[in-house]
Amino acid sequence: MDRDLFYLVSQTATPLYIYIIMGFVAGRLLNVKQESITQMLFYLVNPIVIFHNISTVRITHTMIAIPIGYFLISCIVCLIFYFLGKKLWSDDTKNILAFSAGTGNLGYMMMPIVYVFFGQEMLVIFFLMIAGMSLYDNTLGFYISASGKYSARESIAKVLKLPSIYAFILAIIASTFEVRMPDSIAIFTKNISVMYSILGMMVIGLSVSNIKKIEIDFKLLGMCILARFIVWPLATYAVVLLDRNILHLYPEKYHQLWMVVSFIPLGINSLIVATILNNKPEKITTALIITTASALIYIPLVIKFFVLLP
Repeated sequence: MDRDLFYLVSQTATPLYIYIIMGFVAGRLLNVKQESITQMLFYLVNPIVIFHNISTVRITHTMIAIPIGYFLISCIVCLIFYFLGKKLWSDDTKNILAFSAGTGNLGYMMMPIVYVFFGQEMLVIFFLMIAGMSLYDNTLGFYISASGKYSARESIAKVLKLPSIYAFILAIIASTFEVRMPDSIAIFTKNISVMYSILGMMVIGLSVSNIKKIEIDFKLLGMCILARFIVWPLATYAVVLLDRNILHLYPEKYHQLWMVVSFIPLGINSLIVATILNNKPEKITTALIITTASALIYIPLVIKFFVLLP
């Protein structure tokens, strides 16, 4: 069973690692610029994905609570590690740590794994989680990152220019009033969501292709691991216990999905935002590679513990 599980996860994740290799080849041999891809993802593709994921869901109080809850957890974890980072660094490393602590490789990496182990019907819940984390990325997360180089007023101005915020608002309105998109638009946004995952993984390869000398910031890596693999699972488990014992809003399958997703690697958006703001992208690249590569080992264990054993 263990061998079959590792094989299935490896088989599911293999295309994702191929996209990383493609990105590396594109950067080294074709001189594709990482900055162009990251800006296209963050400013063009991401808003469309957010709009698609929210507007296609019938909004109820239990459904809207999922992205809001994910957004709040992201913000809380971000602020915790921002204040921890201030005790460890005096430069803007604390800012990219805080952003990275609050986000994860959700939409780019986990989509095919969620589809295989939870089924297509759970993708709707998964997309709501992506929307919540994306909202964090484009609000408090981006503000914290920008504040390492800009004043508070300039950072807020940069946040207000991000199209993903307005895409989220429009999506809520479209869902609330049951606005039906033309089939051609619906197909377009769905295809963009697929491209989102492919380009996101390629960004890792592009970033690796730009590395001249591998340098590991063990302090930053350790704090990122603490955030992603200890604090996030504990915070998620607290929410699961709250719902399981008191609120009784969601079925057990939702709890299993939340727990598996809480162990996701470091987020590609950490690298994207660090590149856009020129906030030590080379440091975050190394941490991103290490956590992403190790995912093939620990994700099968997480799935076995939270999905198969129960």
